[in-house]
Amino acid sequence: MSLSPESTIREMFEMFDCDDETGPVRVVPMTIKQQADDTQLLLLVKGEHETASTIFASVMTTIDDLYALQQQQEAESRDKQSSVILS
Repeated sequence: MSLSPESTIREMFEMFDCDDETGPVRVVPMTIKQQADDTQLLLLVKGEHETASTIFASVMTTIDDLYALQQQQEAESRDKQSSVILS
């Protein structure tokens, strides 16, 4: 089986079975579309529920932390541009 941009989610998960060699969980990053103005990335997490859920929660926490950092940097940038400097 090969994947195409039109593959269903079920087909993607079926392609990446977990077995004794890969361990209880398999994590597969995929690029669906890559353009400067529109990049689509996918992260498949498949396998034993507790481990897969822990991995996914860790990924989401990291994403939340990076988003908060981006928002903080944008706010600092706006504050610097609107500041009046007196000497």
